[in-house]
Amino acid sequence: MPVIANPKKKENIILTVGRIGTQQKNNEELLVAFAKIAGRLPDWKIHLAGPVDDRIKPFISDYFAAFPDLKDRVIFLGNIVDKADLYAEYSKSKIFVLTSVFEGAPNVYAEALFHGCAFITSDIDAADDIIDFGNLGLKYPSGNTDALAESMLTLCGAADEEFMTRHISSALKYANRYFDNERIARKLVFMLYNDQLRLFE
Repeated sequence: MPVIANPKKKENIILTVGRIGTQQKNNEELLVAFAKIAGRLPDWKIHLAGPVDDRIKPFISDYFAAFPDLKDRVIFLGNIVDKADLYAEYSKSKIFVLTSVFEGAPNVYAEALFHGCAFITSDIDAADDIIDFGNLGLKYPSGNTDALAESMLTLCGAADEEFMTRHISSALKYANRYFDNERIARKLVFMLYNDQLRLFE
């Protein structure tokens, strides 16, 4: 399955992936922040990929009633089962946003990284690792929609083809260093092999 990180194929899309509407994922924060600055980012859309939890559905109805002009710009993609289809979303998105109130090491992060997305993340424990201490994106205080909105304005405003070309190069280097499964497996084999040898010392 091809992983595509090509700046020429990137569109003005902000992507989030996960169980949309759960308390952990805190997706309402992204939608509120986007509504605050959507008029200043007229060419940008938000794509939310994942099953939509029932608890957020009343919020979505109220949101589109309050901001009917965003119905064509805030797109709920539903649960994407086919990995090729999901990877296509990563490939065309410039920015990945994680608004979670807590996370371990989310798989979506590695997927977004290998597809060259720039990051905005809440200040979860793994935030600095996710953005490589500011080299790959921005961090904002969870619960602060104004700060998230400003982060989106900053990153969206910078994310032209030249920026994405530089970013993708850095993202792929970081991904290959820390998230390449074959590289990690080789390290584990090496460590296990050396541990076995020590038994005979």
